[in-house]
Amino acid sequence: MTVAGLRRSRLEWWIPGIYLVLAGAWIYGSDTLVAAIAGSVEQLRVLSTYKGFGFVVVTATLLHLGLRWALRRERAAADRLRDSEALLREVTEATPDPVFLKGLDGRWIFCNPASLAVIGKPRDRVIGRTDLEIFDDPTVGKALMETDRRIMDSGLAEVVEERILTPSGYRTFLASKAACRDGSGRVVGLIGNAQDITDRKRAEQELLEAGQRLQQAQRLESVGRLAGGVAHDFNNLLTVILGGSEALREELAAGRPPSLEEVEQIHAAGERARDLTRQLLAFARRQVTTLVSLDLNEVVRGSERLLRRVLGENVEIQTSLAHGLWPVLGDPGQLEQVIVNLAVNARDAMPRGGRLTLETRNVSGSPGSTATAGEWVQLLVRDTGVGMSPEVMAHLFEPFFTTKPAGHGTGLGLATVHGIVALANGRVRVESEPGVGSLFEISFPRGVEALAPAARSAARPAPMAGGTESVLVVEDDPLVREVTARALRAGGYRVLVADGGAEALQVAGREGRMLRLVVTDVVMPGLDGKTLADELARRLPGIRVLFVSGYTRDVISHHGVLDSGIEFLEKPFTSSALLARVRGLLDQG
Repeated sequence: MTVAGLRRSRLEWWIPGIYLVLAGAWIYGSDTLVAAIAGSVEQLRVLSTYKGFGFVVVTATLLHLGLRWALRRERAAADRLRDSEALLREVTEATPDPVFLKGLDGRWIFCNPASLAVIGKPRDRVIGRTDLEIFDDPTVGKALMETDRRIMDSGLAEVVEERILTPSGYRTFLASKAACRDGSGRVVGLIGNAQDITDRKRAEQELLEAGQRLQQAQRLESVGRLAGGVAHDFNNLLTVILGGSEALREELAAGRPPSLEEVEQIHAAGERARDLTRQLLAFARRQVTTLVSLDLNEVVRGSERLLRRVLGENVEIQTSLAHGLWPVLGDPGQLEQVIVNLAVNARDAMPRGGRLTLETRNVSGSPGSTATAGEWVQLLVRDTGVGMSPEVMAHLFEPFFTTKPAGHGTGLGLATVHGIVALANGRVRVESEPGVGSLFEISFPRGVEALAPAARSAARPAPMAGGTESVLVVEDDPLVREVTARALRAGGYRVLVADGGAEALQVAGREGRMLRLVVTDVVMPGLDGKTLADELARRLPGIRVLFVSGYTRDVISHHGVLDSGIEFLEKPFTSSALLARVRGLLDQG
């Protein structure tokens, strides 16, 4: 009960109470007074009559005063209520947003002019009707009534977006609705107001479209920066390759023996081009990877010779490798690339020289704030360089981000590191401060136990000089086909060639069981490599197949050559790698 109601209830009891007290006092007092002054029965009768008339006069006077007071209060309350209703009506009618009241049955009880303007109908066609009867689109009316019913049933207020059919078409409103209750707290209807947010939503959409356009422009700018960096690096490599091959051609034409230095330079340029391509693929997570159990200490030791050549004499290299280091699962070539990329990054941060420290350790728990609890193997790479500002660190692993001059580098070094570590389910944490240097803490989950050194040596295929079996090379690129065939011929094999799947089937038909192995590209016009291999297996059961490809993982995975038990050699490959894989496959038969 409200405070006003409580006061009114008390007044209703006070008035009769006061009357009873006064009436009782009058009767008792008048009887006592009459008995005291009456000298005879006749006087007593006359005085009692006067006393009765007096009682009537007093009672009438009290009733008159009480009624006047009650009427004055009711009139004042009615005036206040009328003023409040008038003020409320003025406010709601002046409000530009729709305001409405509906009953339990969903029929409209009240609405302001703004509501009628949105609906587009006069008041007599709205009041007393439901949304299904008011709106021409039944889906709109049904949706509105379902929302109202849910709010009245739950008694909880809601803010909902509603699409309304207006005279100007469909518009979106943000409606605030709540259950309307009577004095006892019982839900008797629904009250609400709505705001037209159509223009705001349109502006938000236009802003979004103007922005993932700005992002497109930024992406194009980044791709242009990437293309410039890659072109710069490849142009340098092509200069070495073209210059060296031209020098070799002149020496051979003049009858002079080829220069070993020129050959080594061409080979080194080819290896650098291969590493650059792998870096791009690792960044895009499209490189074909083979995760094996390995010793991170061995990867660091194997990288030291390369690092000394890359870093130069003015950078001191120190290593601190933990004994009993747990194994990790990873790709040895990619983990070596992580070390080289971090080392090159450190070298650029130490233009006047400094110290690079490589450390390994086992960690149980949560290494830093970027990894969860568990057993981890960490690689820590420290430098004494210029360090990085917080602004630089905020963009450290973003693709194409670089602090180097335009045309120098691709901005993929640290992005590649992040991609490779992520492929191995690892984490990267960085600490750096201007003038202090940088620390890269890389954590890998503990893997299964690695093979013992003797077992590892036995598992590796022994280097073979070659063989005399018949091998078919299927490759649609004539240069690659010739290089592959020449390497196999140099190993002593009898080599047949085909420029595609159809010709390969013809050659295999002529050779029959004399053909022992097929080296085939994966993606070719007509029959692809996997389809060719399946057909050859049907015609020549037991024939061995080695797939080769330079395409990315997502392309060749659709051709089914990354399945378990299928032999695959990634381009570019060396002659020794090709001969070793061919010999190993033939020896399995």
